[in-house]
Amino acid sequence: MISIIVTNYKKLNLLLSCLESVKKACQDLKFEIIVSDSKKEASAEKKIKSRHPDIKYLGFKKNIGYAGCINKGIKKAQGNYIFIINSDIEVEKDAIKKLKQYIDAHPKIGLLGPKIIDPDGKPAISPRRFYKFPWTILARRTFLGKTFLGKRAKSWHLMEDYDRKKICLVDWILGEAMFTKKEYIDKVGLIDKRFFLYFSDVDWCFRFWEKGLQVVYYPEALVKETEATSEATKVRGRGIFSIFTNYLTRKHVSEYIKFLLKHFGKGNPRKKYAA
Repeated sequence: MISIIVTNYKKLNLLLSCLESVKKACQDLKFEIIVSDSKKEASAEKKIKSRHPDIKYLGFKKNIGYAGCINKGIKKAQGNYIFIINSDIEVEKDAIKKLKQYIDAHPKIGLLGPKIIDPDGKPAISPRRFYKFPWTILARRTFLGKTFLGKRAKSWHLMEDYDRKKICLVDWILGEAMFTKKEYIDKVGLIDKRFFLYFSDVDWCFRFWEKGLQVVYYPEALVKETEATSEATKVRGRGIFSIFTNYLTRKHVSEYIKFLLKHFGKGNPRKKYAA
């Protein structure tokens, strides 16, 4: 059975569209859907349960963050496979089936990311390479990103040299759509709850590689973003000095520092297991 965990934060209309797309994509599969709502709203819970009484709804009075939502969902999951998506994602026909078939056929793969299409019909910037300290963050958040070297650093991090139509081993994939097996999560561990909002996907992929489980971008399976601008995109649009005025910027920078400290002195684990 496949457990689809849908994370949500105050996006009821997008969530309802997401759930409809998931059910259509799973018509020939044995599955369960778990909605993990980081900020419970009574009206949302009532509407979800009235329209989808078969869905498991987990709502939390206090915002437990992205990592907390996923971990709670995983603990409730009964399936052998876990598919994690955000509520602003719609799943294309056969995408889940294709992800399952591919990960079954390739036992070295631990984490699989589908191709994500943004609302304009363009590929979202997934997959990516791990951050290179300090150049990646400086290139993406300061005026240095407009220089020749800054543009090169951004391009390298965002894998702009790579053909998004090809299957590829990658450093990490965006957390808004990730497919894996429960047995691999048991081996790697849950998402680190210290990463409340950002870098939990980067850290999880890093840990999958450390356990010898490959992270793969799989464009044969498609999902679509239904929201034009994510919170992460909003954060990237602000300069480094907005750390003094904006909560999201402070959170993004602080969790980047947590990631650096956690993995200080380690090389890229992908280099060992990518063969």
